[in-house]
Amino acid sequence: RASNSGNELGAQLGVGFQASDAFSLSANIGSYYRLPSFGELYGSIGLINGNPELMAEEGFNADVRLLFEGQAFELSGSLFASFRDELIVTSFDSRGVGRPVNSGAAEVVGVELATAWSVTPELSLRSNLTWQSARSVDRAAGFYEKFLPGEAQLSWFGRLEYAVTEWTAWYEVDVQNKSFYDRANILPAANSTQHSAGIGWEKAGWQVSLSANNLGNETVEDFNGF
Repeated sequence: RASNSGNELGAQLGVGFQASDAFSLSANIGSYYRLPSFGELYGSIGLINGNPELMAEEGFNADVRLLFEGQAFELSGSLFASFRDELIVTSFDSRGVGRPVNSGAAEVVGVELATAWSVTPELSLRSNLTWQSARSVDRAAGFYEKFLPGEAQLSWFGRLEYAVTEWTAWYEVDVQNKSFYDRANILPAANSTQHSAGIGWEKAGWQVSLSANNLGNETVEDFNGF
């Protein structure tokens, strides 16, 4: 289906200011337009039923970012907002079956903190923490102020890496907290913490890597009940 507004134009504007050698400030604003995917329209897997009546999703995004860059340390903080019309989300019922739907008007606001630290020439650490409030603001849809399904309110990612000559070893943790499967927020998703580790070798254009994911053997349900 076509856009509600009849406007498929996307535009972006970005500005930046280098306050000093260490500090910089940037801001971006832009509109977007997204047609439903084939899978969203006609279903891609057994647990998802397609919805051929989906309308295009459109809206605009904005963010402001302050960055500090030192010799071995980098820290950034960002404020972001997204305002969307006919947002496409996949909502699951009590049987665990999902269906893409247009959730009407929605807004997402949040803050992101990111850091990168070279502890030594061989050892480095990266971390990214995001908090967001992703809610429906469409009163007509009956889900006003409800959280959008599939959008975690708090997420954290960390990576510790050790690299020497051709070898690299790494450990990662990925945390996702407080999200829902359905638009009415009746079916909460369990919080998840996944640990991964790996080792890699690279030389003369050749690369070999070995990784182990979900070291804690934690059950993570991408779908309600699965």
